[in-house]
Amino acid sequence: MGILRENNKKALYIDNSTLFLLGNGCSMEYGFPSGDNLLVEGFNIIQKYTYDTNSLLQGKAFGIYQSLESLLSSLSDLHKKVSVGNLEFLHVPEYLYRLITAHEPNLCSCREECPYACHDKTLSEIGFEISKEKYESCKKIREILDQNKIWKLFPELTEKYQDNETYGQGCVDWKKKSITDIYDSLANLTVSILFFFYEQAKKNIKVDPYLDFCQKLKRYQGNIINLNYDLLFEDAKKQCNVASFKIYKPHGSFDLVYYTREPRDYWNCARIRQNVYQLLEEKNINEFYQGRYLVKNPLCVAYSNINTHQSISQTKQARFVKEYTIPMLQQLKREMSSFNKVVSIGYSFSVDTTGNQFIDHHIIELFRGKDLYIVGKGNTSPIARIVRKIMPNIQAHPTDFDGFSDYVKQIK
Repeated sequence: MGILRENNKKALYIDNSTLFLLGNGCSMEYGFPSGDNLLVEGFNIIQKYTYDTNSLLQGKAFGIYQSLESLLSSLSDLHKKVSVGNLEFLHVPEYLYRLITAHEPNLCSCREECPYACHDKTLSEIGFEISKEKYESCKKIREILDQNKIWKLFPELTEKYQDNETYGQGCVDWKKKSITDIYDSLANLTVSILFFFYEQAKKNIKVDPYLDFCQKLKRYQGNIINLNYDLLFEDAKKQCNVASFKIYKPHGSFDLVYYTREPRDYWNCARIRQNVYQLLEEKNINEFYQGRYLVKNPLCVAYSNINTHQSISQTKQARFVKEYTIPMLQQLKREMSSFNKVVSIGYSFSVDTTGNQFIDHHIIELFRGKDLYIVGKGNTSPIARIVRKIMPNIQAHPTDFDGFSDYVKQIK
């Protein structure tokens, strides 16, 4: 425990040679789901709000439903074209049927047994049909989304995209088109779900560690790598009127509105190569959500190693990685000599399907030869051991803070 206390002390010492890496654990303190629970939480939004009396919530929930249905439809389409391989375990035609049945407006017959508030109880007054099948489908689709981490299929999808095999059905171009559709559908779904949680967090902030963090970094002039799509940290920085440190978002952001050299004048925002886009007026948030771009052209590195995105050349994500992420990483690499220490906060250091490389290897490899202090929820020794095993040239040090808020409170 003495070593952990000493590591805590060093992680709390911040000067301009300290670089920060912010992960999803930071935004989870505002009610965001973990990456593993993302698809299940998206389905929970669908079931809770699709028939809500609030038309705005209802519309957003239906948008998420459409994105999820599109993803499962794309998987089902690919399933018909690729008849061998691990994709076989995804019996996606059944999954799509289950989703549609679970989403039907008839009441669940096992409401007392079901832990989810699928639809408002006042619907019973309208006389909807009682449905055992709805309950079973609702339960099944949650199990499917919970167990099958769809982004883990990316390496196999990439491999199948690159070869010239048809696997017994269709043609090569047909197969490739299905795979690119899956990529785009997953990006749409991911951004739609997380934006829903972002809007809820904006309305319900009670504890604001991002704001506290910014206020305590007023003299800090270093770099912060933020891997979250949301704008909570950027909102806090703007509110605090702090401009001394730079924020890099190599995986994308909600406010990367148009993926072109010259953004439309309508948004009055900076060019993509200069900085992350920042919407200047709060009123634009609603317009921004309601279909001007979000569900059609989200820009993000969607839960996958960037190498997989680069290999599938026809997706928006592939172009985004090439023209946005990689130049940003090159800039960060040039600046790394200015930093002696990295403090990661709320980042899980997830490994790929091989277990031998980090999903975000393109980020973590920048920390070679640096001291890395890992801040999470409790003792982070297991994460530090994984880092030392996979990348022994990084000096990984565990800490035992009680999450992001606890770390921020202790900064002097």
